Amino acid sequence: NWKAYVIDSILERCQNIDSIVHVNADDVLEEGCVYMKCSDSDAADQAKHALNSWWFDGQIVTIKYMKPEYYHKRWPAARLAMKPLKHSSELAQLPE
Repeated sequence: NWKAYVIDSILERCQNIDSIVHVNADDVLEEGCVYMKCSDSDAADQAKHALNSWWFDGQIVTIKYMKPEYYHKRWPAARLAMKPLKHSSELAQLPE
């Protein structure tokens, strides 16, 4: 599944940022837009630094900021997102 692969790859790339609380990938657009919500502006800056100009699957990643009100209009459930997301290999290492 392309969407899960992209999201997991982004979370892995940003594994040192523990404030990513929501991610969604738009697989309709040809360029493959991915949207990420961080719990604070410092984490958003760290994510931008980690991802901007990164080559992923033959494409250069470009980061743009989105105002929270636009993000929440598109994904209303993201308003309540507070738990930091982890990529799959980190989840496999968590104790049960």
